[in-house]
Amino acid sequence: MSDIWDYAVENTNFYQTVAIKCQLIVQIRPRCILFGFFCGLANVQTKFIISNTISSYVPDQESFKNYLDRLRTQLSVLKMKDDQRQKHLIAFIGSEAYSQLKNACLPCHPSEKTFEELVTYLDAIYSPRRLVVSDRFKFNQCCQSPGESVQEFITTLKKLASHCEFDTFLDDALRDRLIVGLADEACQRKLLGESSLTFQKACEKALDSELVKNQSNHIKNKSQVNWIAKNYKNKPQSKTDQLKKNTSAVPSSSQSTNQSAEGSKRGSQSYSQSQQVRRRDVMLVTVQQSNGSVSIPN
Repeated sequence: MSDIWDYAVENTNFYQTVAIKCQLIVQIRPRCILFGFFCGLANVQTKFIISNTISSYVPDQESFKNYLDRLRTQLSVLKMKDDQRQKHLIAFIGSEAYSQLKNACLPCHPSEKTFEELVTYLDAIYSPRRLVVSDRFKFNQCCQSPGESVQEFITTLKKLASHCEFDTFLDDALRDRLIVGLADEACQRKLLGESSLTFQKACEKALDSELVKNQSNHIKNKSQVNWIAKNYKNKPQSKTDQLKKNTSAVPSSSQSTNQSAEGSKRGSQSYSQSQQVRRRDVMLVTVQQSNGSVSIPN
């Protein structure tokens, strides 16, 4: 096709150029039709894949509110109408949730209700009414536990506040509870000194304060370890170390046993030699007294 186009550009005959362009269109058109067909097929496949991405609702794994948020997002991507949304909900809600929904819709059938009516039934089943006073009491009693990081404490506060129905007071309530519940008193005083403070800024300052504190403690501990290691080398030996050193210089029991055995052996040999010399002297004295001629062997 590129060769045909180059030829048309180089050719000065107008009618011949038009004819060549028409030939080019005829060659391209079937390919465009095939391309459009495959694009439409890919779009259908994409919608089919998206419709099966959300699993059935399992009450033990997530709240119905979170599942409904994901479901609404999926339906908005698929651009479904109200009747199609209702059918989609019935088809993919799951066997357990559909059984509860069917019982709640009696004497009518779920297919006779609209999507929003079905959502209202499911919300009443899986999101029972809570006591706001009790939830706010738990929120106001929440403090940072020992070993709990600031980020974990912030997450706990947000989770508790989701049931308290603070509405427009939510940011102020979270900010006040964060300051009161922090375990770091220095950070508390710093936050209390701020004139205009939002919950987001309070979180940032609390996280920065925790980071600085952890790093300073790490540096301090490392310097202490280096100081101890440096001074231990120049430290004079204690009595315990000297005693251990002296004890190590004493020969072992096996060595002392061998030395004593060798000493006793040498002592017995010298004793036998002295006895022989003594007997010889006695015999010599006896012979001299008797004036006999006795030869004493050497």
